[in-house]
Amino acid sequence: MTKEEVKEFLIKLFPGFSEVWNSEDNYQKEEDGSYTYHGLFIEFSPFFIDNINNFSDEQLKELFSSIEKWEVQETATFEEWRSGKVDEAQLLSNAIFTCFLENIAGEGFTERIQLFMGKRSFEYYSHYDH
Repeated sequence: MTKEEVKEFLIKLFPGFSEVWNSEDNYQKEEDGSYTYHGLFIEFSPFFIDNINNFSDEQLKELFSSIEKWEVQETATFEEWRSGKVDEAQLLSNAIFTCFLENIAGEGFTERIQLFMGKRSFEYYSHYDH
């Protein structure tokens, strides 16, 4: 998925995220409107943390089933990053792991979200959920 498609997915699923994303306080969006997958999930993580008690089971199921599909691998190799051979799927996957799952781990949400998480997501999340 493109960055725009992921952003639109998150806003459609969690309409309140639109206000956060479009806020002047969003430092993950460049002046020209460009952003990265990582920046998108850096902004989404605190929104998720602050609002999880307002989300329905259906929203969480849709989010985590999509995340499971988007995860390709935890990260690219150092050589791939250095040589610029990281594709969009790897960038999205890495952003999910490092800028969302790591950020929400340790917040006390395991009981609420475990049922909705896929195997790969939960395995990764569990490493940081102390």
